[in-house]
Amino acid sequence: MSAPPAEIPFTHRKPVIYGIGVSAALCAEAVCAPFDLAKTRLQIQGEVANKLDYKLVTAPRRGMLKTVYGIAREEGIHKLYQGFSAIVCRHAIYTGTRVTAYRYMKEDLLKYTRTEKVPIHVGLGCGLLAGAIGQFLGTPADICRVRLQMEGKRKLLGLEPRVTNLRGAFKSAWNQGGIMGLYKGATPAIIRGALVTSGDIGAYDFCKRFILNTWDVQDTQLLHIVTSLCSGLVAAVVGAPADVVMTRTLHQRYSTTGESLVYAGVWDTVKKSVRNEGILSLYKGFVPLYVKCGPWALIFWVSYEQIEKSLGGTGW
Repeated sequence: MSAPPAEIPFTHRKPVIYGIGVSAALCAEAVCAPFDLAKTRLQIQGEVANKLDYKLVTAPRRGMLKTVYGIAREEGIHKLYQGFSAIVCRHAIYTGTRVTAYRYMKEDLLKYTRTEKVPIHVGLGCGLLAGAIGQFLGTPADICRVRLQMEGKRKLLGLEPRVTNLRGAFKSAWNQGGIMGLYKGATPAIIRGALVTSGDIGAYDFCKRFILNTWDVQDTQLLHIVTSLCSGLVAAVVGAPADVVMTRTLHQRYSTTGESLVYAGVWDTVKKSVRNEGILSLYKGFVPLYVKCGPWALIFWVSYEQIEKSLGGTGW
């Protein structure tokens, strides 16, 4: 008579993993959302191809700190969290999905244990697929996030308002083509989500297991800090160009029939950005991106580990 299957530990259940991932992401965003806003503003800054909103192109250029200070002074300190409702909506879909999908692929499909060191290509590959799935589902919320984050700047420059809240942003995107309107710019968003997740979750998992299996160290918060900073750097470096392309594609204007008025697609966005502003345009906003990715990864992973351990688990 075969033995009954072992009971799945509480913190290993997929809905629990999903919930921990979302909770940890919101802890990180509570601190890092202003830098995400600054990153979005800097990526649009000097966007020569966008001739429809010329005031955005010709507006005085600012660095990261001046952008953050300018938002607080000109729009109000509370505006540093503009678009936060869309950020919450995004992570409730994107991060919960990618964390759970990564675990499923690594442990259920490929049969690696939680504590087993996986080859780097396995970790990065699982991260790519998990990020692509999560970002595909979360793209509508990302569209709303980008548009809401740019509204304060548009108002200061005297441009017509487009959206005022999360509901209005969803409605506006829907009116530009129904379900397809909610997925305008999905391709660069998915590429970005895949690359960032590969660098974030894949690199964190690999680095943590590599250190634990190579040296005689304990699974402490110091280890979580070191590995999370490494994963944040990898995520920022590999994801920056796709992040710029995604932001510009999601922010661009569309006709009443849903046709794009600035960029024809991903490659067109890359060509126009590089031709008009140089190759480094693909790394615009990199400093706030890493300032966000580094601390974001730090807070996310430390929070994830502590939340899971508080629920009786052993951590990632």
